[in-house]
Amino acid sequence: MSLNGWEETTNKLCLEPQSPHTPIVPTRCIFVLAGGLQPNGQVHHFVKDRLDKAIEIYRAHPCYIVCMGGGTYHKPPALNSKGYVIHESTACAQYLCQQKIPAQHIYREWASYDTIANGYYAFCNFIKPLQLTSLTVISSEFHLPRVRLIFDFFNRLFDQGAHIDYIDSINQHLASDVLTVRAEREAASCLQFKELTTRISSLEIFVHWFHTEHKAYKSIVDYQLDSSKIANSY
Repeated sequence: MSLNGWEETTNKLCLEPQSPHTPIVPTRCIFVLAGGLQPNGQVHHFVKDRLDKAIEIYRAHPCYIVCMGGGTYHKPPALNSKGYVIHESTACAQYLCQQKIPAQHIYREWASYDTIANGYYAFCNFIKPLQLTSLTVISSEFHLPRVRLIFDFFNRLFDQGAHIDYIDSINQHLASDVLTVRAEREAASCLQFKELTTRISSLEIFVHWFHTEHKAYKSIVDYQLDSSKIANSY
């Protein structure tokens, strides 16, 4: 999707701040999905591409940017010099601040460890409480089809009726063989999620499934550690 389409629907929705400390009425938010960290704790270059899309939109029409993601269960978390976990959303927020986005206009979420949780916590923590009727979701081209499935699903499940614009960043900064595997995994995950949605017709059913069957959130966690270079793309 082009940014022009976003601009046409946001001119009257995001209030331009008078200063970095002036609150913005959160009638619209940009949700950027994190995508793993490098060994040094910084975001991958393909994630910077996602964040750069958000920055471009923000500079044209300031609003809150929500960084989504705590980590992944495909590999152990990155730690800072004091031994604390570096959440992916923290690294994303740091990158935004380095690009002169005011910290007061950045939200972080660090409970989600996969795309399903991204969508669920986006609605639980922000979209529903703030009663957002219009929002933008940004991820990479290879990832966006599943993102769309999941966010559209929760839009119905929460009965939110929000208008969602989906914007992708082009597939780059991933080795071709890694990108191929990631794309294949995404296609398979799309099919799995479509099957899942045929069995979930309410939030009550979803919450039960989420906390009893989801590999990252059930009581006995099923870590999917991967020593291959594919894991380095998470």
